[in-house]
Amino acid sequence: MEKTQNTSLMEKDTSNIWEELSKKYDVTNATFDELKEISMSLYEYGEISFKGHAILTFDFDRGAESLKEEISGLSPILLCMPHKLMHLEKEIG
Repeated sequence: MEKTQNTSLMEKDTSNIWEELSKKYDVTNATFDELKEISMSLYEYGEISFKGHAILTFDFDRGAESLKEEISGLSPILLCMPHKLMHLEKEIG
């Protein structure tokens, strides 16, 4: 079966993505925006899963801020401790 010129994101040649990213970014000093770009590139090339991309790019501060706005009366200390939030979520159902 021949490959066509129009390949999907998952069929991209991944052999150079790591090298390209290492030339463009210094991951030891990457900003959060740069990390998001790196993660998206790796996801688009099929090098990491969507779950991996989500884990790498989850912004805890933004998520906590959103929770504060959405859930009135929730103790601010719970927002600093994700394991407490998970326990609370299980109790609430």
